[in-house]
Amino acid sequence: MKSMFLKIALSASAILCAVSCLNVSQPVGAEEIHPTAGETDFIGAFAISGTDVVLEVGETSNENILTASHARITNSIGVGVSPVIKSSNVQDTPGIYQATIGTTILSSVEKEITVTVVDQLEDCPTYGIYQLTADDATVQVGQADEAAILQATNAQALTSGGSPVDVVIKKSNVVNDTPGTYQIVLGIKEEPKVRKTIQVTVTNDAGNEQESLYFVDASDATVSIDQLDEQTLIIMTNAKVTDILGNPLPVEIKHSSIKFEPGNYTVTFGLKGESSLFTKTVNLTVTSDNYVPSRFFLQAFDATVQLGQTDDLSLIQATGANAVTLLGQKADVYVKHSTIEANKTGNFAVTFAVTEDPRIEKTVTVSVVDEINRPELGGGIGNI
Repeated sequence: MKSMFLKIALSASAILCAVSCLNVSQPVGAEEIHPTAGETDFIGAFAISGTDVVLEVGETSNENILTASHARITNSIGVGVSPVIKSSNVQDTPGIYQATIGTTILSSVEKEITVTVVDQLEDCPTYGIYQLTADDATVQVGQADEAAILQATNAQALTSGGSPVDVVIKKSNVVNDTPGTYQIVLGIKEEPKVRKTIQVTVTNDAGNEQESLYFVDASDATVSIDQLDEQTLIIMTNAKVTDILGNPLPVEIKHSSIKFEPGNYTVTFGLKGESSLFTKTVNLTVTSDNYVPSRFFLQAFDATVQLGQTDDLSLIQATGANAVTLLGQKADVYVKHSTIEANKTGNFAVTFAVTEDPRIEKTVTVSVVDEINRPELGGGIGNI
């Protein structure tokens, strides 16, 4: 009989997840899930609510019980009171148990719920207002800590309103220093029903060692239709690639679904070059009526520089390239494009832009000369 109850509870959990995955969930924009009025008890000046829950072995802490049951207590004016587990016979083995939710303020305010513990729950990456996504991944031996795994798997969770939610590792059998293929269960603290199982391969393949020693990060962003060049997208999404010591590496767009019209798209960033072991995909909203005039002013002048002194810093100094805000605050500039060729003299076009707003740019002519006895090395002579 006990086994039958467990099977029924597990089946009910799987059906609930399946229904949710068919988009039978809370309305878009809702940011909380609370039990229905029928699950609320009114005791004196307090209202207490909570639902029966199904949890997996290893996830039966009091905190998880409170979260999964959506335990909620309010006083007569609707002010929330922190719920606690007053008593519980829940064990971390399969079975059907009882737990009592209450408050330390008034002993008579309590509600009993049923906690069913099962060996394994079905994956349910979408439930209620939450959606969790992640990919199978490969990491290097010694780099299988939680942060590295979440980074490598591109794990992310969002509410139906687009708000990000932290992803956590609920279960893992990964051995950090032993090559192999392992299973990891990801989830979120806000809703224990949300879970996704992925495979993580730990490898010591020397051929991939150098390629593996970096991390990719970026964030969702909203841009106007005139901000779709690569450099602007990198800045707006704060896309970056770093090695294991935190040193910056060049980043580029690996893939994009963007069309030059308003809409919702995805952009995938990665290490510049042929490497594509690790990437990060973010959501990008392109709007047409979101144009914001720039608050930056950029100036630069034609200049002459010595052959061999055509690095970005020398060009910025020689041309007097500088940017300020409307309030006179200094802003960083960079070389956005240059036609200068190595070890060649002549006249070339150099385009500067403002780091914080790459839309603002200025193109000047730079003359590269070969004059050994030039009196000013590095600065050049500005021609206004």
